[in-house]
Amino acid sequence: MTRAEADITGWVSYFIEGVAVSFEKVRDQAESEAAKGVRDQTRILRNLDARQRKALALFRRSREITAKEIGALFGFQPRTAALLCQRWVESGFLDVANAARKSRRYRLNHVYEVMVVGESG
Repeated sequence: MTRAEADITGWVSYFIEGVAVSFEKVRDQAESEAAKGVRDQTRILRNLDARQRKALALFRRSREITAKEIGALFGFQPRTAALLCQRWVESGFLDVANAARKSRRYRLNHVYEVMVVGESG
């Protein structure tokens, strides 16, 4: 038989069944998360740039971070990392947790903190 004449009914049925099972699993997981009170954070994530999204990983390990940790994450020099943190404070992504010049620490703004807290607990 040529391709145009081949009967693919069985394959189409198998494919559709697989898609249906996958969608059911996604629905079940969404319902489970909703029952736990987990909110959809998509809108908040869209407001973040790629670096900010990557920096969220640091806050999954610790509530407060330093510019040095940001620098290590991105391979930045200390001054560049400090300037980035300063920009993030100005934009509202970070808050200064400890303002001491030598031991300045940052925490996520409460708007973004709920994303990290919601994932871990």
